Amino acid sequence: MIPQATAYNAGSTNTTSLDTIAKAVNQLAIGNFSPSGIVLHPTDWLALTLLKDSQGRYLIGEPQAGTTPQLWGLPVIPTASMTLGRFLVLDSQRAGYVADREDANVRISENVDDHFVRNMIAILAEERVALVAENPAAIVYDVLVN
Repeated sequence: MIPQATAYNAGSTNTTSLDTIAKAVNQLAIGNFSPSGIVLHPTDWLALTLLKDSQGRYLIGEPQAGTTPQLWGLPVIPTASMTLGRFLVLDSQRAGYVADREDANVRISENVDDHFVRNMIAILAEERVALVAENPAAIVYDVLVN
């Protein structure tokens, strides 16, 4: 999805990371999309959750609240698969789809090395799928401003 994504175009002058994400959400909304999620690296998400106001209060909820990761009313997906210092905002309904190229295939065998003698089996499960980025304008990806 990232290679096909649209670049963030709201500028970065005098903005924080929270501002940047809000403007990316707005960029999708202006394009008649319905933003449905934000993807961040776990370290970037941690940095956002540790932001405090001038009185030392956390901006994104109290640590003991145990709330679901969320920004601007959208779920946040912290994943190490996202590049540190980058963000992705998308309309998951219109961005693309998963094409199932082959049904799931599960095979079981005792004929691997000495599995029969050791009373063991080998299980191979595979499925062929492809992620199709059908509408790149429904995905915004760029550098997270700090």
